[in-house]
Amino acid sequence: MAFGFRPARPLSLNNRVMLFVALAISLSLVVIGHLVQKSVEQHFAEQDADELVVISHAVAEALKKTTRSGRSADETLPHAVSGHHGVYYQVWDESDALVYGPDEVVFPPRARFNSPVDTIRADNLVSWHIDDKSYRGAMTQVQIDGRNYLITAAINMDFHIRFLEHFSRNLWLVMALAGGLTILAAWYGVHQGHAPLRALSESIRSVQADQLDMRLNEKAVPMELQPLVESFNQMISRLDDSFTRLSHFSADMLWSTHSGHFVKHNIQIQ
Repeated sequence: MAFGFRPARPLSLNNRVMLFVALAISLSLVVIGHLVQKSVEQHFAEQDADELVVISHAVAEALKKTTRSGRSADETLPHAVSGHHGVYYQVWDESDALVYGPDEVVFPPRARFNSPVDTIRADNLVSWHIDDKSYRGAMTQVQIDGRNYLITAAINMDFHIRFLEHFSRNLWLVMALAGGLTILAAWYGVHQGHAPLRALSESIRSVQADQLDMRLNEKAVPMELQPLVESFNQMISRLDDSFTRLSHFSADMLWSTHSGHFVKHNIQIQ
């Protein structure tokens, strides 16, 4: 006795279409969500870069006034930047001596910046974390009266990070809800789209043996189902023809049988 596994039943048309629709919608939403999130992050990076440009320029101007006036850097540089919250800056001279700036708690080692940048942009900013706080900054070089100075400017990123975390949660929640509603709407659309197929199935199921003269209207179905209707009508025509021939054959046989009995009966009488 041979044992075998019953072949798996194919997916229904509805489930097959919905599987591809769900995959397409999910992939699209993931890509869109990723692009939106990256766009927002890029916007904040560009915003920080613009602010760092302003800070570096303000510090350079204050440093220029300091060196030319002969005043101490501790007197002028603390007031170089105003109206900016969570910003920090350092000034180094060409002998790598710290001219002005907070302690190293805020800034990482200078080696982290590699080399000064000519123009502060979003793609050349440096990020670091110290004491559970995040910073983003850049280092530029300025020449004043023949002497080179390095200006390191930084911004606290904690507000941006909290905003991005909150935005990311809301974004993916909206994407999940939108995906669920879209898939539900797609399921309803697919279900309604299969209504002509279900109606055609009911029409075919209603055909009985004594209704072989019945033909389905090819123009009453969508064009995708017209070949199926044509094939069904051709099959019914062939069955009708076969039943007609079989009926004629049975009638001939019956007539021949009755004729034979009649002839035999006449011979016996004679």
